[in-house]
Amino acid sequence: MSFNAVAKAVDIPLSGNLKLVFILMANYADEKDCCYPSQQTLARQAGLSVKTIQHVIEKLEELGFVKTLRRGTGNMLITKK
Repeated sequence: MSFNAVAKAVDIPLSGNLKLVFILMANYADEKDCCYPSQQTLARQAGLSVKTIQHVIEKLEELGFVKTLRRGTGNMLITKK
């Protein structure tokens, strides 16, 4: 867990599901601000559907807050702020 990443995420000007998911992702961030939680994990923790998580991640990427890199075993999400 990265307390610095979570502290930064709390101050990002987002709201609703975007902010919730961004903070959850920040909670998994490593020292390089990379995080690897599954969409199922994020959905369970946020109380949202996997489909909603997918839409939120797409929107966060469009807004420039995350970059998604595809891997053979899943997704790697890199926070940018």
